[in-house]
Amino acid sequence: MKITVYVAGPMTSLPHHNFPAFFKAEARLKKLGYRVVNPARLDVEAGELTMSGVIKKQAGARDIARRDLLAILDKCDGIVLLPGWKHSKGAKCERALAEWMDMSILSYRSLVGRKK
Repeated sequence: MKITVYVAGPMTSLPHHNFPAFFKAEARLKKLGYRVVNPARLDVEAGELTMSGVIKKQAGARDIARRDLLAILDKCDGIVLLPGWKHSKGAKCERALAEWMDMSILSYRSLVGRKK
């Protein structure tokens, strides 16, 4: 049975909003058989950022948080934590929500192996 996971990790203050890591994780998780909700893709689909993480339209933090947290609640069975998630307020919130809702909380490194 395929489960749907949300990719959680640091974005703010990182080059290109860390989009390359989010899109790489999305591709690798799909190859492993997961359905994936990628917040970077949500930003692109909303017209807020480009695929390379360049801001097109500034969105409010509450609007982004609302969209992302509702995506977790409405579409996901669990979350996958990218490296560096502990340094992200958003990812810590997303993890807390998943924990509260008794969802699966998975480590990206554990799923795909450590970088050599």
